Amino acid sequence: MKKLSIIVIAALGFWGCNSETGKPKEEAETFRTDFTTLRRDLDSIAAGVEAKFALGYINIETGDTFSYKGEEHQPMQSTVKFPLALLIMQQIDAGKLKIDQKVPMTAEEMGAGARSPLRDAYGAKAVGVPIHDMLYYMIAMSDNVTCNKFTEMVGGVKALDSQVHSLGVKGFGLVAAEGKPGAIDFSRPYENWCEPRDMAGLLAKFYTGGILSKTSTDTLRSMMERAQRERIKGQLPKETVVAHKTGTSGSENGITTAVNDIGIVTLPNSQHLVLAIYVTEVQGDMEAGEAIIARIAKAAFDHAVKRAE
Repeated sequence: MKKLSIIVIAALGFWGCNSETGKPKEEAETFRTDFTTLRRDLDSIAAGVEAKFALGYINIETGDTFSYKGEEHQPMQSTVKFPLALLIMQQIDAGKLKIDQKVPMTAEEMGAGARSPLRDAYGAKAVGVPIHDMLYYMIAMSDNVTCNKFTEMVGGVKALDSQVHSLGVKGFGLVAAEGKPGAIDFSRPYENWCEPRDMAGLLAKFYTGGILSKTSTDTLRSMMERAQRERIKGQLPKETVVAHKTGTSGSENGITTAVNDIGIVTLPNSQHLVLAIYVTEVQGDMEAGEAIIARIAKAAFDHAVKRAE
């Protein structure tokens, strides 16, 4: 694990990719992988879809890094729930919270939020919910009620933004809902943004144990492996293990602002490929965006597998 951490730190330190080669501008010779074929494949996908997209890519074991418009600001939507979960897990590791402790939820809190599988299960009533269950609902089922409560527990949206920056993520920004400092305003997608290359870096740092204890890392990874939607997994071999977190906006006038998926793919050779895929301005519904993510993930997967041959 120590060796992997050193490789990941090196990869994260060299972001700032050359737009022509996909290689980092600084220490460009550190990673000699040729991404020409992958870039060409992504250009071909981009030319054939009615949407825009960006990708951050890191092979954890080799340190190979690649960015396709990964420095651009992309609407996070519910992928923000991954770094939020990290902050809650950090409090558990520090002994400030216990994973099995019940968090009191008021009827008003349970009733808030556009989508809530937690509310569907418990009802819009006052209840105490174990933190473990809240994390599972937020990560695997993208629950919004738990997102609001956890945001409040870390000190509100501004505090969340600041604490994520402290994890080493520079390309990240959040805004609070008007009059609700404890709630992220998901109706303003382009004001809640991240750079895909930085989100990929955060995933890699998490996966190699650079943020949480082993127990907390394993717990969160397991929840991410049970995420309900396919997306990255859509065109990969059925047995492929993917630990991921999705994010989606609503659709209006036939356009879906954002369909996202960030995750860690276990390759056939047991290496791990981090992908942060953000698709925007989709001329169609969520499923159209998901199909684009699946194509991007398959192109990246194929490149990584061929690289390992």
